[in-house]
Amino acid sequence: MRLKVSDPFKNLPIWKKALLAKRQEKRKYPREQSMEKYLDTSLTPSERAEALLLKMSVDEKIGQLCKLDGFRSYERNGNVLSIKNDFKNKFAEVPIGTMYGLLRADWWTGRNWGSGIEPQLMAEAVTMFQRYVMENTRWHIPLLIAEEAAHGLMALGCAVMPTGLGMGATWNPELMEKAAAVIGAEGASAGINTVYGPILDIARDPRWSRTEEDFSEDPYVGQRNGCRL
Repeated sequence: MRLKVSDPFKNLPIWKKALLAKRQEKRKYPREQSMEKYLDTSLTPSERAEALLLKMSVDEKIGQLCKLDGFRSYERNGNVLSIKNDFKNKFAEVPIGTMYGLLRADWWTGRNWGSGIEPQLMAEAVTMFQRYVMENTRWHIPLLIAEEAAHGLMALGCAVMPTGLGMGATWNPELMEKAAAVIGAEGASAGINTVYGPILDIARDPRWSRTEEDFSEDPYVGQRNGCRL
């Protein structure tokens, strides 16, 4: 009887699969005596991070705290994506650690179905930037890519949820948890590290421009939904 062995990497984003494949390839050869501590996978994450921080310059540490807009950083020609020279030039000056809104498409970004990143291109876009960043820095630190998700992942083809006030009006935290699972699955499938949401501010003044993103004027309703979402 032949046992079926599941693929542990099946649901990983493409860029992460590529890194794991490269790491496995390296393990075929004897480990060099001069291996840097921050590359030594036998050490704990804390030990590796501490070793890396000791090697990084002040400018490199500052760069990890800086962010560029992803939706301004690429060009699309049909189904072919490319990184803009403007991003490459800025990255050469300051090797940033975070990218915001690579997949975002709406009136604010100016990206749409004709110019934005469609679902079938999302993983490719993330991989393209991660590969460029890791190949063009001393320490090969991947980007922390963040997307907007106050009421659904704000990207083409993704599920759109009610705004915060609409969610709060359901009085149904269990439903919020189901919504969060959808948002998380859509983001993870593209290789997104983190999302901006939920919004936990309290809606007390309708003149505030982000009132619709809040769950309620009541702190209890806000925290109940926020914990689930």
